[in-house]
Amino acid sequence: MAIRTTIDTENNRITFNSTDGGLYTFDLSQVNADNVRYATLHGFKQRLVDNAALSRDSATGKSPTDEEKMAAIRQLGDYYMSGAPDWTIRGTGAGESGEGGMIARAVSAVQGIPVADVLSRLDVKAASLGTTRRKLLNQLATAPAVREKMAELSPKAAVDADSLLSDLIGG
Repeated sequence: MAIRTTIDTENNRITFNSTDGGLYTFDLSQVNADNVRYATLHGFKQRLVDNAALSRDSATGKSPTDEEKMAAIRQLGDYYMSGAPDWTIRGTGAGESGEGGMIARAVSAVQGIPVADVLSRLDVKAASLGTTRRKLLNQLATAPAVREKMAELSPKAAVDADSLLSDLIGG
């Protein structure tokens, strides 16, 4: 048995469809506003924590540090708080292969070198330290200059987040 879900953001509904259990539609407009607010906060908490679920270093077998986990949480949290409309952070191309997207662009801007050079230098440094590019990028994301540049580079919201939240909960 498999249950497939579909999120309909236009109508604020989630549909669950099972091969042998039927169909169920969860309609957010039927939910108490306090529960909508709590579910929103819980969902973001879970999304941010999931982003910090980093893999062990393949070379050393070491688990990610709390600092690296916090960098991953900050990266995604700052992305959402910038007003970005997309659920996931997408790379910008420029040879990034989806690795490091926003952080690599910010480091590139701070250092005044192309993204490809940032990534290449990080690969060399990661190899010499026995770690990964991703871990180095997460560490770089904790630097104030990089964090400021990431906030600057993040897309700005088309609408006020509080107004949007109020509209969603019918307030």
